[in-house]
Amino acid sequence: MTMKTLVIGLDGLPADLLLGDDRLAHVRHLMASGGFARLSGERPADPSAFWRSLDLGRLPGPDDDGEGAHWPSLPGLLSGDEPPLLVGGPSCSGGDPIAESEARLAEFSRRLAEAPWSFARLIDNAPALLQASGAEGAIDSWIRRLDDALAPMLERLGDSGTVLIASRGVADSAAVLATTGGGPGGEIPGLRLVDLAPMLLALAGRPIPPSMTGRAPDAPPGPSGDEPDDEQAVRDRLQGLGYL
Repeated sequence: MTMKTLVIGLDGLPADLLLGDDRLAHVRHLMASGGFARLSGERPADPSAFWRSLDLGRLPGPDDDGEGAHWPSLPGLLSGDEPPLLVGGPSCSGGDPIAESEARLAEFSRRLAEAPWSFARLIDNAPALLQASGAEGAIDSWIRRLDDALAPMLERLGDSGTVLIASRGVADSAAVLATTGGGPGGEIPGLRLVDLAPMLLALAGRPIPPSMTGRAPDAPPGPSGDEPDDEQAVRDRLQGLGYL
């Protein structure tokens, strides 16, 4: 069975709002059954570069945007036979941030239900737009509505799936990571932005490309021709280290 990977990116959301609000029932459940962290280490200040770094498992370098530079990234590595399902981005803007966010959530949920997929990602920049417009107070109600919208998305993971919720605030970043079934949760020490892609690949039983500078615990990189690790063995290693 192909393992599904669901990534939710929240651009502009401070770590405290993702990790510290007990009213977010679905986020709290994922934290209890998986792992969570305030991301440490270097991170790009530019929103687009931040989310690109998550995809690439490496910080942007001088050659990343050059002609012929095609680093392996999560959407291609985890999409399987189906095209990756991608909605939103850090540069989406134009109208009412709340209305646009609700439209993105509705589109994403609809596409999760209607089309086969192995990798799906939503990046919602409503928090960044609300802060920029001086409406920070609206973020509180927005994040609770987003938490409610997580329920049908998580159901689409089925019996074999991984979910990552990552936030990029102005001053900090955070991540919540869990697999279907899960186990005892806990804080992940020392987790960096560039480690998220290798962790998702390891959980899916895929080799980690040499281009990725991030590392998953006990999951060394291998050449692209390597056979994937046994999915259950990888999950057992990560759980034994307290990551799941």
